[in-house]
Amino acid sequence: MDWIEQPVPDLLPMMRRAGVVTERLDDWGFISQLRPNHVTAPTSNVKLRLINGITGTASGLTLEADFNAVASNVLPAVASAYGAVAANTSMELDVTSALSSTPIYSRSGLSVAGSSIYTLFMVGDSSAPQGLLRRDR
Repeated sequence: MDWIEQPVPDLLPMMRRAGVVTERLDDWGFISQLRPNHVTAPTSNVKLRLINGITGTASGLTLEADFNAVASNVLPAVASAYGAVAANTSMELDVTSALSSTPIYSRSGLSVAGSSIYTLFMVGDSSAPQGLLRRDR
């Protein structure tokens, strides 16, 4: 081999041991350019999904964030698709069932970070369901 313009730095010691002459060809280095991608703006949205792990019922659940439906009719042992909502510092999450006139889970004042992904696990028996909110990323 006569010439390699930019060998991988990890290979330089091995090349020198093999008798290959390595030298700097350009004292000024290389000019690089960085062009940020401005097509996709940063988002302040949050993705939420509901996993229905409640036993003892065949009823579907509905997840609402700030009174907007994110997932509806999520049957037991099923995960909903992610739904996007605007992030804020005092979000309210409500989970309702067709069998109840009041939410079976309600949490207000949640501070959720933008560009994050959350999963709400509804677990337990239908007589005493519990909600567990976890940040996925």
